[in-house]
Amino acid sequence: MEKQKGKRVVTNIPPIITISGSPHSRGKQYGTQCKKQIEKNIEYYYKTFRDYSNLDKPKALKYAEKFHSFIEAFDSEIVEEMKGIAEGSGYEYLDILVANCRSELMFAVKREATPDCTSFAVLPEANSLGTTLLGQNRDFAPWSKGTNIILKVNRPNRPNIVMVIEAGLVGQMGFNSKGIGLVHNMLGCEQFQIGVPYVILRRGILDSDTVGDALGKILKAKRSSSGNMMIGHAFGEAINIETAPHDIDFQYPEGGILTHSNHYLSAKFSAIDTGRTRFPDSLLRRERLFKLLKSMRGKIDIHILQEALSDHFNYPDSICRHCDNRDPSNEHMETVVSLIMDLRHQRMILTEGHPCASSYQTLDFEDFFRSD
Repeated sequence: MEKQKGKRVVTNIPPIITISGSPHSRGKQYGTQCKKQIEKNIEYYYKTFRDYSNLDKPKALKYAEKFHSFIEAFDSEIVEEMKGIAEGSGYEYLDILVANCRSELMFAVKREATPDCTSFAVLPEANSLGTTLLGQNRDFAPWSKGTNIILKVNRPNRPNIVMVIEAGLVGQMGFNSKGIGLVHNMLGCEQFQIGVPYVILRRGILDSDTVGDALGKILKAKRSSSGNMMIGHAFGEAINIETAPHDIDFQYPEGGILTHSNHYLSAKFSAIDTGRTRFPDSLLRRERLFKLLKSMRGKIDIHILQEALSDHFNYPDSICRHCDNRDPSNEHMETVVSLIMDLRHQRMILTEGHPCASSYQTLDFEDFFRSD
């Protein structure tokens, strides 16, 4: 692997927040406990929409309102939870809706993805731990460091969930008490429509009892924008789902290994993929991670994954991404969270910031899921 940059130091992990009860009550607890992080996120979302898509706040609010009925039809509990987040954080519901439509508010004008994440799944036959390993480097704007939380969602009628998530959102990377795990990547696509936002689809996956149920939700939904979702299961299965508003395709592990970045792998999307030309490093990151993991097939453990996620080939636009000073400051992206999930043993191994310079910490959620 490329020589790592920096000396690893112990870093703080995102704060752990637990919510329970009815959808509205859960949301209110969430908003109350995360006011500062939500405030910072919303402030910067509005700035991003203005800079990236030429949408000022009134236009963003008006545009986001169009998605409400589709979210309501997809899952009314999610709407109630967002209303609770608004009440608890002191914002209006539409502000929280804007946050959860952030991908759509950027895609609506430019139809372009950000270079957001490199992900993987390693099945039991390809690792030395006999478990399903799922994870990613999450790349986003530098300002977002310190605005992530670890959200534990405890519910009487649906699976319990643990997510590493931007404060104010309702769906991101994580796993549930039914063995389902999720990581994701942004994709760029010329297609767009008003429908179910990408964040909401991700929550729908983690709300599912089975992988089949999760796939059904994605297939049936009127999808707004493009995105990639990689689903793993504790029983040793994984599937990758590439979506566009009007089409969908799937990939499966090769030799128990699956990797993805920010371009479509399926040939059916080649004519509408805007990610390849805007972020050619995506072509390298996906193949580089697959090559690194394939070379260690059967021996892969947590340490090997940490080293692979710290890789600097094609630095700074590498698997471990650093800000590229050749880009305008408002387009800077870097790895803000690095996450490995052990789905069988219900653990997260993660660090905030660059994995090349940070020590991972292990969090065990087995007791939390035992209450499901």
